[in-house]
Amino acid sequence: MPERPFGVPLPPDAAAPAELRPAVTPLGAFFGLTLLALFWNGIISVFFWQAVTSWRRGQPDGCLTAFLIPFVLVGLGLIFAVGRQFLVLFNPRAHITLTPGALATGGTAYLQWKLGSGGRGVRRVKIVLEGREEARYRRGTDTHTDRETFLSLPVVDTVQPFEIESGGSASFTVPADTAPSFKADNNRIVWSLKVHCDLSNWPDTDDEYEVVVHPGWGIG
Repeated sequence: MPERPFGVPLPPDAAAPAELRPAVTPLGAFFGLTLLALFWNGIISVFFWQAVTSWRRGQPDGCLTAFLIPFVLVGLGLIFAVGRQFLVLFNPRAHITLTPGALATGGTAYLQWKLGSGGRGVRRVKIVLEGREEARYRRGTDTHTDRETFLSLPVVDTVQPFEIESGGSASFTVPADTAPSFKADNNRIVWSLKVHCDLSNWPDTDDEYEVVVHPGWGIG
């Protein structure tokens, strides 16, 4: 059996249970958004101050002001996103164990999940197995990535307080006629478990845990 089916390496002990890690941690997302907001608003502030100065002098630059409006709105949106992500840092985190650690097309897997802090404040937990295709291409000097989801398979959907507090388990089967994980220079087939926790009067949690789906070959 190839160690890298379709360009994607199998994890060690692929047949054994694996505790999954989120593709992006909440803290990593917070720092990333903060840096982006500082960079964006730092640049915009220079032009924003020029526009403000022109109005204070009684010689308003209408063109500059109109030009800046959408950029300022984006900057405000980034500040809002940073604040929201800061609150998400205090949400209960999902701990996911998948058996086997690497999935197979046509194969059945067993998932165990548990929320930290006893799921405090969580009203609903949804876990979905998602398969998507990503294609990267160049348009002029810019690089773009198109994403298209070809499978969204519900695995867990519960509002039961006792289950949210104590955790639960579920089994699911990857469709046999679907595409396995794939990675090339400009194209990817990405599989992940997406976890959504709905909280009362608080920002929700959305985490993604990437998994490997191999094309139905046996794993020893």
